[in-house]
Amino acid sequence: MIPFVYFNGDVLAADQARVCVADRGLLLGDGAFETMRAYGGRVFRLRAHLSRLYSTLRWLELEVVESPNRLAEVVGDVLARNELTDARVRVTITAGPRADWVVGAAGEPTRLVEATPLDAPPAEAYRQGVPVMLHLLNHGVGLCSGRKSTSYIGNVMARRIATRAGAAEAILVGSGQEVVEGAMSNIFVVRDGGVFTPPLSDGPLAGITRQVVLEQLAELELEGGEAHLQASDFQTSDEVFLTSSIAEVLPVISVDGRLVGDGRPGPVTRRLLSAYRALV
Repeated sequence: MIPFVYFNGDVLAADQARVCVADRGLLLGDGAFETMRAYGGRVFRLRAHLSRLYSTLRWLELEVVESPNRLAEVVGDVLARNELTDARVRVTITAGPRADWVVGAAGEPTRLVEATPLDAPPAEAYRQGVPVMLHLLNHGVGLCSGRKSTSYIGNVMARRIATRAGAAEAILVGSGQEVVEGAMSNIFVVRDGGVFTPPLSDGPLAGITRQVVLEQLAELELEGGEAHLQASDFQTSDEVFLTSSIAEVLPVISVDGRLVGDGRPGPVTRRLLSAYRALV
């Protein structure tokens, strides 16, 4: 079955969508995207995702025809046309064909909405946890101040290196060994009963699942919040976990081959995962 996509105003078969060879997203990575997860045919925290998307579009100085309300309708239409309930949904918006090399675009931005079958981590990843590795952040590649830009090669390469090394994620750290985020996730540590994640001022993406977990700390009467983290903190943490829309709350059992805690998913991580899924 050929999937359906929303492309520049129409829902059509994916093989009929065509991007101009002069599109700035293709040539320069000039664009924004959001990846979301649908449960039972509805995207969790859709409005929060769209709010972040439009914030990035304003930063990129891009104006699109669709309002957030219209784009929300489009997401539902694409899920329905593809007969998907549990799915990965991605919205991509680029600057469109260029007027000149750097300054601006000649036409309307390119708008693409896709829905594909869900490819979340397998159940054993939550039961057993996953390994991760540290990756020194190259501030000259793919760093967009916590925004989801299509200039994503730094993150892609970090994840590729981690995958080849047998790790599920690359944890990006700065030159001073400060922890920023995962290549495609946010990172949390649990120590002395408290749950902590790097503040936005340190450069991580304002993840939607990250925000949900922070909200749940008070509801579950857990201490914690934002805190500056160093790579050495992983050695003294009781638990570590990743968050993302697709992976939800994913336990980490080792960092660079060194076990976290007793090397098994911990009680706080399991509790937060259960609370997240209950909220969904």
